[in-house]
Amino acid sequence: MRSLFLKIFLWFWGAMVLIGLTVFLVVTTTLPDPLPQPWRESTGAVLAAYATAAATAWEAGDRTSVDLYLREREFKSHARLQLFDDADHALSEGREPRWRRRSPDGSARADETPERRQWGGPWSFGRPQELPSSAKWQSLRQRALRSDEAVFELAGPRVLAAQSVKIQSGRRYVIQAVLPWPRFGRPAADPRAQWLGVLVVLGVSGLVCYGLVRYLTAPMLSLRAATQRLAAGDLAARTGAAQRRRRDEVADLGRDFDSMAERIQALVMTQRQLLGDISHELRSPLARLTMALALARRHVAQGTSVEETNAALDRIKRETGRLNELIEQLLQLTRLESGEVRTDPDPVELEQLVREVVTDADFEARESNRAVQVTQTQPCQVTGSGDLLRSAVENVVRNAVRYTSPGSTVEVSLLCRNEGLNKTNTAIISVRDHGEGVPEETLNDLFRPFYRVADARDRESGGVGLGLAITERAVRSHGGTVSAQNVPDGGLLVELRLPVTQPNNP
Repeated sequence: MRSLFLKIFLWFWGAMVLIGLTVFLVVTTTLPDPLPQPWRESTGAVLAAYATAAATAWEAGDRTSVDLYLREREFKSHARLQLFDDADHALSEGREPRWRRRSPDGSARADETPERRQWGGPWSFGRPQELPSSAKWQSLRQRALRSDEAVFELAGPRVLAAQSVKIQSGRRYVIQAVLPWPRFGRPAADPRAQWLGVLVVLGVSGLVCYGLVRYLTAPMLSLRAATQRLAAGDLAARTGAAQRRRRDEVADLGRDFDSMAERIQALVMTQRQLLGDISHELRSPLARLTMALALARRHVAQGTSVEETNAALDRIKRETGRLNELIEQLLQLTRLESGEVRTDPDPVELEQLVREVVTDADFEARESNRAVQVTQTQPCQVTGSGDLLRSAVENVVRNAVRYTSPGSTVEVSLLCRNEGLNKTNTAIISVRDHGEGVPEETLNDLFRPFYRVADARDRESGGVGLGLAITERAVRSHGGTVSAQNVPDGGLLVELRLPVTQPNNP
């Protein structure tokens, strides 16, 4: 019973079988009486009248008139009648169906067959029955002699009846009758038909439950197979639920698994690429550091001038600084990715923060014939980490200074607007450069660690490719978003959106 399919199947099938048997028992135990009491009383009275008349004729010695009387009653009532005395002797002719009658010499008729030996007739409802045995008739007559009321017994599509009477002479007589089934009743179901119905219920319910359980468990089996493949290292394992038209909770589970698998695959691939990029980024400064160290040693060994030795040592210092910066950015990115950086709910004045970042960036940009200025600001206050938000804005501004054209100005603005369906107050920090921009298909990749656009962001002119990635994680940890788009007249526009706590404060 470890199979969910088997458990669900047995539970559903058992429930349907139980319901079917319950309905069957309720119907069979609450069927209306096929021979209601008023019919029994009226039929018993008629049979008593027939018996009294026939018995009186018998005691008068007119035996022929007994048979004629009973045949006449049979014709009018569509019944078969026969008279017996209290010693159980037949006093009238007992008629059989015409195909059961013997030839004049007493032999069986030539057209009599095993099928015709069965008892049919206008009330057989197409189901021939065997004639009641003599013992059965005798038992019925004995019961009638011991009772003052008519005795009835069902026999397939007919009713067997016996009624005893006591005439003026003091003797008792019994009349037996084969009656057609009353029109207001219905024939009792044959036991074989009843069991056949039960088997049909079991079979149909079994098929329905099998189809239902199969429908429920098929996606689970597919999900199990995909899970096993994913656990074995196949990152492309999918259930295929997205390609099916099924719409229910089980299908949603399969689609959620596929989304999870896609996310895991993307994370693993990103992790692998990240490890490769880190290795490459570390290899270059380490190689230069090794070369500078070798040169310094050579200069010391050869007694070279102090200036050349100091130049090698300065090179070692620069490469060590780059390594330190790279490691610090990697640690910060790792902390942001893992959620270890706490964004304390401190109020941060964005207007002051933006102006300070722009002032510092403009001072550095003037050395390369570039400038940074604030084009528009509004008082906005957000909640979070001031240092983290400063680093996020600073990375975007420094990136814009690096790639804007010489002699151009990087434009920075801060606006507070109501955005979205709920009209949420949002601070929008826009940073626009006047460089060459980036290809449209690479806009979403700008915030990926170590990503560079080949023709504009190579390793000689750019940093290590972690600044924008840190910005995106920092803004996201504050409940905001970062986006980038090319400006039609040239340059790249990066927007940082943050939820505002106190907009437009003077």
